[in-house]
Amino acid sequence: MARRRILWLVSAGFLALAACHQAPAGMRVAVTGGTLGTLYYQIGDGDWRPMPQAAYGRYAFELPAGENRYGVALLCKSAWYLSAEGTLQIYQLTTEDATELRLDCGPDAERSLSSVALVVTKAQGDPGNYDRATATLGLDDGFAPLDRPMGLYARPEAGQGLMVWAKDKTSPYPLLRLRYDPDFDPRPGRCPYDRPCTVELGPGDAVRYQNVAALSAPAWASRGGFEVGFLAHGWNWVPFVNDGGLGGGRYVEVPGAVPGDLYLGHASAGDACGTYLVGQSKTFGPQTGTLRFTLPQDKFDPTVSQGALPAFAGLDYPEAPVAYRFGLSVGARGTLLHPLHEYILVSPRWLGTASRYAVPDVSGAPGLAGTRPLPGDEISWSAGVLLSEHTLSELLTAERVPPYGALYEHARFRVPGFSLRSALKYGHYTVPQ
Repeated sequence: MARRRILWLVSAGFLALAACHQAPAGMRVAVTGGTLGTLYYQIGDGDWRPMPQAAYGRYAFELPAGENRYGVALLCKSAWYLSAEGTLQIYQLTTEDATELRLDCGPDAERSLSSVALVVTKAQGDPGNYDRATATLGLDDGFAPLDRPMGLYARPEAGQGLMVWAKDKTSPYPLLRLRYDPDFDPRPGRCPYDRPCTVELGPGDAVRYQNVAALSAPAWASRGGFEVGFLAHGWNWVPFVNDGGLGGGRYVEVPGAVPGDLYLGHASAGDACGTYLVGQSKTFGPQTGTLRFTLPQDKFDPTVSQGALPAFAGLDYPEAPVAYRFGLSVGARGTLLHPLHEYILVSPRWLGTASRYAVPDVSGAPGLAGTRPLPGDEISWSAGVLLSEHTLSELLTAERVPPYGALYEHARFRVPGFSLRSALKYGHYTVPQ
């Protein structure tokens, strides 16, 4: 009996010791979206492979114990007839950056749309010199001469915001009248083409502006400017015309903004040759003070190895980047077409101590065989650092404005107070024979 008890205690001790030293289980990475494209994943520096689908619009894969580096890629086929391959978004991250991602190619084509017709008229006695109008609703826009119907397609839910403005038909500048209806009802049958809704513009819709301070451009910059758009609390994105450049200027103030409405501003400055660029994107609510942008002052100046796929060395920058961003457009030699565009986001944690980054060759995965450039192909590339007071995890999980799902130097966040600065370098070469 004593011997059995001793053996039992020894066995229990070994089991407890094994439990204490058992390797931790791997982590799970989940991706939502991708329904209009094809998703791929990479573990560590391994091969790229199709991502398993857990449910419709929901994908996931497991990292082995001890591995925290992974890659995710989304191939979006282009709707443009000039593009044969489309766009490839690549993220190389760690589990500390994110274990949940949402990636999209664009608005979900399966969501229903309703047709809306509008007629824009001028109020009697309005002295404004305009004779044509433009309207946006959701992600669609239309234009027509005054008193003529224009058609729009919108999702039937509320909150998208109808924007109507008018200009002189002989010139795109300036905007003369602006009307915003944040509660416009786009449900089916609301404004059919044979009985269009009417929007009457008058002196009360005269355009008002807010000021933009001179840009804090670096000494080496010789060109630049800014743009400010408006994002309704639903889907509406309006890239308004702005008046100004490096010396500042003004942007259009949208009347009647409601909670959830945002402005999206982007400013940039670069050298005369178009090699170096610095910029800042920011989101903010309606304001009455002067808008100010803060641009990085230093160039990002890595060297590039000109192979079938570029490799970049010398990734140091005076400010610690929240992420690196690389891009390339590949076109067949002797044509004006760029059939494949790649946008790559790399976490500094993924790079570790490396000061060099090579664009990954994903051509071994099914469906990506045509992504490796051939000898003689023309490559336009970009390399940049993204700078922010927000962490990469916060930037990756923040809601962004569709269809611009990729996180790059002018990502459009649907979160007030977000800011993303960037410093980039551009170049091009022909793939050696």
